[in-house]
Amino acid sequence: MAYVSSMLFSCLDLVSAVREVASLGFRRVELSHVHLERLDPSAERVASEAMKIREIGVDTSVAHLPADRLSTRVSGSGGWRRCFERLRVFVEVLHRVLGANVFVVHPLLPEPQPNATSYRYAKLSEAETRSLLRAMDSLARDLGIHIAVENRVERYAFGNPIGDLLSVIDGLDRVGLCIDVGHANASGMNPVEVARLARDRTIAYHLHDNDGSRDQHLLPYLGVIPWSEVIKELNPSAALVFEVSCSSKPEVCRSYGRYLSMFIDVMSLQRAER
Repeated sequence: MAYVSSMLFSCLDLVSAVREVASLGFRRVELSHVHLERLDPSAERVASEAMKIREIGVDTSVAHLPADRLSTRVSGSGGWRRCFERLRVFVEVLHRVLGANVFVVHPLLPEPQPNATSYRYAKLSEAETRSLLRAMDSLARDLGIHIAVENRVERYAFGNPIGDLLSVIDGLDRVGLCIDVGHANASGMNPVEVARLARDRTIAYHLHDNDGSRDQHLLPYLGVIPWSEVIKELNPSAALVFEVSCSSKPEVCRSYGRYLSMFIDVMSLQRAER
């Protein structure tokens, strides 16, 4: 199933962004971390916004949880608990109010410390991410939902290589992968190979393009990603989220959306021909 991220209207607030995406004819919308990070992370505020979105009448089964510093950075052992408590509010409320059942999270990273070593950074990141995902797995079992941990874009950071992610989800029942094709390409990896290696454990994809130098969240075919080859490697049962960003005027973002609609139609035909 194809979803369009509310990131398509980054220039607007969450509810307005979802409404704009829906007005373009898209009936499935991923709630973007860009918008969720702007909310006061109280259950009352999140629920208030979620109820407004429910009235729009679109499928918001997929949500990208906040990936800001408060949600993904740890200063030492046990820091994952603060991140978990912050993310848990969004999970519980968005599931209860909107029926969201796939939640994308990022691996955790340590805060910079001048006297640390790269080895210590990696080990702390791995340990804290494992602890976070175990807690998220337990929460997911209780709620009947799934968690998708996404490959980071930062080169050489823990969670950038797919091997890191496969390791930390091993043995977890309700945690799979969100493969961000743009992140893979921007960090110097072959996105086709990444998609192939992760295929069996992937439950969601983030699809957007870039020129290979940085994370740009461009429309497909405006960068260098070989989309016809990537499409062949996608897990057919996973959610396809088009995570294109537009921070310009709404009328420009609407044009992006019309282009994206054409690409989704072409992609659907290519997948049907496989």
